[in-house]
Amino acid sequence: MIRITEITGITIQHLTSFGISEQTAFEELLILAIQCEFIVAHNGLKFDKAFIDLALAKYGLALKLPWIDSLYDLPYGDVTSRKLTNLAKQHNVSAQNAHRALFDVLMMLEVCANYNWQEIMA
Repeated sequence: MIRITEITGITIQHLTSFGISEQTAFEELLILAIQCEFIVAHNGLKFDKAFIDLALAKYGLALKLPWIDSLYDLPYGDVTSRKLTNLAKQHNVSAQNAHRALFDVLMMLEVCANYNWQEIMA
């Protein structure tokens, strides 16, 4: 089994049946992003931002918004781990369906909701 399938449960068949082209995905991302003040991602600066910037550049596109990385930018204080599922448990947030994009985003936002966004953005 492919490692990413082990982690996410997403198979090649899922991508074939439900996927869209990379270019279309990034064009749609930019349409959504123009409504935003910043991008929030867990481990986003080391993973997502580099991946997204590189892919957008292939199509002559760019995402010009500040990033908040919930792995590093939130004042967690004394936590045992900054892994998203562990942070969820420590903040009484469900980690059910972890490693699926939508559920990871919802989990991250629920964790982030415990903090003052004005302080985080400063």
